[in-house]
Amino acid sequence: MMTVACSPDGKWVTAGSFTTVQHSADQGESWSEASLYEDAIINNLQFINQDQAIATGEYGLVLKSEDGGENWDIAGNAPDEFYIHTSYFKDADNGWIGGLNGFIYQTNDGGQNWEQMSTATNAPIFGFIAGDTSLYALADNATVLQLQQDTWNKISESEQPLYLRAGLALPDQRLLVAGGRGLLFDIKPQTALAASTD
Repeated sequence: MMTVACSPDGKWVTAGSFTTVQHSADQGESWSEASLYEDAIINNLQFINQDQAIATGEYGLVLKSEDGGENWDIAGNAPDEFYIHTSYFKDADNGWIGGLNGFIYQTNDGGQNWEQMSTATNAPIFGFIAGDTSLYALADNATVLQLQQDTWNKISESEQPLYLRAGLALPDQRLLVAGGRGLLFDIKPQTALAASTD
């Protein structure tokens, strides 16, 4: 098991190796299982709404469910079997994936086609945070990127080799982020580091 998600109506879904997804509608008392029988690991699960869910993982796999996570089909593939560490979809068509070398790709058709975006880092991307008005990416070296126009710009970084993995957008437009060695800190996004004149 590598990832878990809860649907808007309270169903539990987990996924991991061998493109296997497990689904429970009774808070874990019983489980059903589905697999595409592909030798690939699913790293991310996300519900778009009660019925639609998206999963991404190894070898650039993008999977989609239209029945609340019970059944899955291949929706597309990232370029060059790109190993997807993390993904975020704002709806069934528009999404982003991240991974090694600071690569972030964007899709506008549910994962069938992808376009590489400009990023201000070559550090691996490990997570996305959706704020009220912005999207953020979390990376190695305590790096946080913010999507501004069509470019990902740095708003935080460190010389320490500490990765960021998860986070929350707080109500006061701050980010709470967490990563390696118990790293936990908050950020007030303002302007990109590259554009700073201080």
